[in-house]
Amino acid sequence: MRIAAAALTVTLLSGCVTTLAPGASEIIVTRHPADVAHCSPLGSVQGGPAEFPGNDIKELRNQAVGAGADTVLITSSIFTSQGSGGLAYRCKELPPEQAMK
Repeated sequence: MRIAAAALTVTLLSGCVTTLAPGASEIIVTRHPADVAHCSPLGSVQGGPAEFPGNDIKELRNQAVGAGADTVLITSSIFTSQGSGGLAYRCKELPPEQAMK
């Protein structure tokens, strides 16, 4: 009975953990505006409340990948009930085959 209860708890909790999209682990996350001074802004990203440590940052990274960004500037605290917010930036040059023509 205890094993079944433990298994159920693990299953329920694992459903709440955000997984990273392909490429999201390569997104740079910073709190320093100077780090993105030379970058092109792409838009806002929002991470949900951090029920599990790191989930909000994973959500920011996932959204940044979807926007074509390589860097996120955190603009709101990760310790709020709304989660963390930030701005997505492209700081690196795209290879010629990926650049818009």
